[in-house]
Formats: sequence, C-alpha cells, structure tokens
Amino acid sequence: MSKSLFVPHQTLSEYQMTMDNMVMAKLLHDNQIPVPDIPFACNYREDSFFYQAMSLLFQTVLCHEEEHDYGQTVVFSLRSSLIEEWMDLAHTFPDEEWKQRLESVFDPVQEYLDDYFELCTRTEITSFGLRITISGSFGFFHPILESFIECKQCLEQELEEMKAQKGEDKDDRNIDHDARGNGIRPYRTAV
Repeated sequence: MSKSLFVPHQTLSEYQMTMDNMVMAKLLHDNQIPVPDIPFACNYREDSFFYQAMSLLFQTVLCHEEEHDYGQTVVFSLRSSLIEEWMDLAHTFPDEEWKQRLESVFDPVQEYLDDYFELCTRTEITSFGLRITISGSFGFFHPILESFIECKQCLEQELEEMKAQKGEDKDDRNIDHDARGNGIRPYRTAV
C-alpha cells in the first residue's frame, strides 16, 4: 500500500522561505555577524530575512527605492562606508589596475540567476555603494547573500592590500639613497 502526502502550495512556499531564512541566519553566524533573535518563519517574500541580513552584513540601512510589477521587481540601494573607502582608495591607482580591482571584487555580485527558480539579481556599483535590483517572486535568497559575503570579504582584503601598497609608496618617498643606491632612512633628532 502506498502513502501520499498533500501539501498545499502556500504551505510549501512558507516552508521554503522559512528554510531560506534559517540558512541566511546560519551564514551570518558563521561569519561572526550577530543575528537578532527574531522569528524566521515567513509567508511572503517581503518577509524574507534577506533585507535585514544585508543590513547586518554591511552595517547599514537599506534604502528602498522602487517597486515594479506588484512587488515582482524590487530596487534598493546600500550605502556602505566600506565601499566608499574602497572606491576612494581604488581611484588613486592607474585606470587599468583600478578596473581590474573593481572586476575582481564585484564580479561575484554583478548578476545572479537562480538555476531552478525565477529569482535573479543585478547589482550596479555607484559612487556611494551598491544599487541592487531583485526580480522574480520564487527562489532562494541565501546564495545571493553568500555571494555578497564573499564580496565583502574580498573588499576588506583588497582594502588592506591597497592601504599597505599606498603605505609602502609613502615609505619609499621618505628613504634617501646612498651612492650605491641602497635605501637609507633619514636620521632625525629630537629638538
């Protein structure tokens, strides 16, 4: 005798979104980002933990810009001091190097298309942060959040490297050279 289980679409959708929220909370927790004590069960895409997770990840407030097609397309911007600092420092490098750095950091979040569902995102880099467009009504947000976590880690690493490189450039200017070309730091006396 076979048995079957009937689960209405609404219930299945609720299970899927609740599981997605829990996976996003786990991703944040694994990256040492404190997760608030909130219920993760949700019925609608608007209740997704994704928006709050993005705020927690970049330590900022998301600015909801516009909505189209009855909520099927949502556009929001994310202003981040980390991104602003990276952009300011990256602009001090030559154009080719700056473009390479930009592509290497933001490539994972440029576009995302869910392989099994209809959810997709497009991210544009602005002078103050990111402008993110989410289209579709059914899909998982945790792979998107995972790519933004990867992007943030790359941003932090690149920022450290750029600061170190700029610091070395400043140090090189403060070194005198002897007759053989060896670098000698100038000796300063306290007055």
